[in-house]
Amino acid sequence: MLKEYVACAASIALLLAACVSDRVPGPYVSASEAHAILDFRPPPPGSDLTPAILLAIDNVIGPASQNRASYWVRPGEHEIKVGGEALATEKVGLPPRRNFPWNANMTFEAGKRYFIAIRWRSNKRNDWEPYIWKVEDLTD
Repeated sequence: MLKEYVACAASIALLLAACVSDRVPGPYVSASEAHAILDFRPPPPGSDLTPAILLAIDNVIGPASQNRASYWVRPGEHEIKVGGEALATEKVGLPPRRNFPWNANMTFEAGKRYFIAIRWRSNKRNDWEPYIWKVEDLTD
């Protein structure tokens, strides 16, 4: 009986320690940690960019749903996997459909918001890359 109480108390202590800690494992972070923000809101109308969707960072699938517009990540270099729907009617003359994912290594600084979209390199359906189209300081 005493062993069960000790095991239960140890489990509760671990659970409470996890709740008190704001540190999130992997590339994603909580509000209390130094972070950069990756923002996937649509680029301005009329630009030659199309919206991107974050699929994973450092092979860790994005938290919650893929419909989020922004993610808080640890500063430093990360491999991001991006996908999106090509606005193919305008770009390549084909109906919209999902593109093949694209991996890119990018470096992010703490205290900055990075707006990321798809930049087309040619009129071929999958000839595109993730592109940082704007960087803002979070202190402004």
